[in-house]
Amino acid sequence: MTDPHANTALSFVDCVLDLSSFFGLNLHSATIERCSAKEADFGEADLQEAICRRTDFAGARFHGTNLERADFRDALNYVIDPRANRVKGARFSLPEAVALLRGLDIVIE
Repeated sequence: MTDPHANTALSFVDCVLDLSSFFGLNLHSATIERCSAKEADFGEADLQEAICRRTDFAGARFHGTNLERADFRDALNYVIDPRANRVKGARFSLPEAVALLRGLDIVIE
């Protein structure tokens, strides 16, 4: 039987991943590019060095997720709380990167 936590270097390109659960999975170096991942659950997953570019993460859940050195440039609609996830070295692009400030209870004008 295959270990679901093993590093599989998965690749999703132009896929619909809406409502999928990746909870606790090892997605180290995975590619999730030009996908729809609406309402997907990435809680406690390992997305270190993953490529998550040009993907719509509307309503997706990130909590306890390792996003170190992940690439979210040109991704859309994500809500990632840097206090509840590991984000060191992750790459984001403006204007979407402003969403990283939502959980900090600050006002941007």
